[in-house]
Amino acid sequence: MRNFVFLPVLLCILTAFIQCRPESPRYQDGFCSIGTEQLNTAMVHWSALYQSQNPTETLHLQHEGRGSLVGPAALLSGTCDLAPMSRPMPADQLQKFQDRFGALPLGIPVAVEALVLAIPAEVPLREISMPQIRQIFGNTPASWSAINNLSLPSSWNQRDLKACGINSAADRYQWMKRSILEGHYGDRVLELRDWQSQRSALQTGSCDITYLRPAEVSAAALQPDSAAAGDTLRPLTMVPTLTDATGAIAASPDNIQSGRWPLSRYYYMYLPPASSRSVSGRTLAFVRMILSDPGQAILDNIGLYALNSKDRRASLQQLLQYSTPAEPSR
Repeated sequence: MRNFVFLPVLLCILTAFIQCRPESPRYQDGFCSIGTEQLNTAMVHWSALYQSQNPTETLHLQHEGRGSLVGPAALLSGTCDLAPMSRPMPADQLQKFQDRFGALPLGIPVAVEALVLAIPAEVPLREISMPQIRQIFGNTPASWSAINNLSLPSSWNQRDLKACGINSAADRYQWMKRSILEGHYGDRVLELRDWQSQRSALQTGSCDITYLRPAEVSAAALQPDSAAAGDTLRPLTMVPTLTDATGAIAASPDNIQSGRWPLSRYYYMYLPPASSRSVSGRTLAFVRMILSDPGQAILDNIGLYALNSKDRRASLQQLLQYSTPAEPSR
């Protein structure tokens, strides 16, 4: 008999994230988000900001950075209130909302991420094109001279080219492969654990070019684990200009925030459809706070970019469809 009593308890534990949370803070006096781990730090800061602006409320924001592919299912099932994603929701997942609610979820941009090509300062490379980026990280030539039309002094032509990137399980790898390299990621690109490892590889000479956020290139230098005592670490810089058919594009905040910089993307916050009647006033207040000046200012401190004023107005306008928010679940 005891086994029969224990079995439902075990099943509840195993399915806690989806079905067995009637007493969790998410239903008592808080709400939750499930989605990309790339916004983990931002969600922590946004939660603290919301609490500071609403000191009389007891906020329990549960954010689970389980990946952009997990967020839509959690949002559809009602397990979470928000699904932060590093990409637009795929069509097959959107269709599931259409089938259940007769409407699509709302996905609004809340932040911008950009990558640049990071190199040791000794590499005299000042501009690069998208085809050249695809050649470096898609085909991985053995030498700098093998890259078509690259503007480097002749003394660099026979130097080895060692490209490195982040590991294939990372969200950033998937973005790079899918959206920038058109699905082709070179087998000879050295895969490293995280951006700190990429930076360290550049500093110590095991890598000549990689992709990082601008803030990661300029981050305060740390002694890499791979560096021996007394090693000289190479200073780093970034390739400041990308070229396309329209000319040269600088990696400026304006170009990044407007989307003109090719190596940039939005982060989205998805909410259930208004027809689901499941979006609370607190959830809407939280998202509006993200889009406020203080909410966007947080992004500058964590290596991301705020939305430009046009995109912020558009996101706030879309929230108006939730004219009569639902009461928080109890």
